[in-house]
This record gives sequence, structure tokens and C-alpha cells, in this order.
Amino acid sequence: MQNYKIKYLLWLYIFRKKFPKIEEVDKVGKYPLLARMGVPGKTNFGSLLEYRVWEHKDDGDICNSFENLKRATWFSLGGGLFEQPLALVKEKDNVVSEWLIDWLAVK
Repeated sequence: MQNYKIKYLLWLYIFRKKFPKIEEVDKVGKYPLLARMGVPGKTNFGSLLEYRVWEHKDDGDICNSFENLKRATWFSLGGGLFEQPLALVKEKDNVVSEWLIDWLAVK
């Protein structure tokens, strides 16, 4: 659990990649919780909907939604059982899926 936290802290500090912006900020947190996991190279990016951090608790999982990657990453570094940030993406074929952040980077 701690390995990815250290990785993302360093990654946030030194990253120089650009990421797409969320087009409809007022809809962040209002998308359905269930989404399929994207597959790199098999999907086509359409638009970024929100950043998500899943939190695991005894009584179930909680999805925390954010409008920017920096806030999502800092939240995931908190003391709970948080996963690394994911991006909720609407693909060109109108399928909504969760992507790893690295798949969003524009070089």
C-alpha cells in the first residue's frame, strides 16, 4: 500500500506531463459508480469526466470524486485505505470506463 503512495508523491512533484481538462466540472461526483476498466491501446479517449479515489471501509467502498488530479492524489495519500487515483473517461464510442492516470498523459 505504501509503495504506490510514495510513487505518486514523487510523481506529483516531478511530473511534467499534461493531462486533459474536465469539460463539465459541475457534473463531477454525479456519474454512476459502476464503470468498466479501460484497456490501454484498445480504447479511444473521448473526454475526461472526473478523477476518482476509492476508499475501502468495513461497511463498504466509497467513491470520492475530484475535479483535478492534484487534489485527488493528495486525498489518496491520506491515512485510510485509499486506492491510487483513477480517471473516469467517456470514450469515443460513448462507453464510460475508469482509466489509470498514466493512460491520460499527453506527451
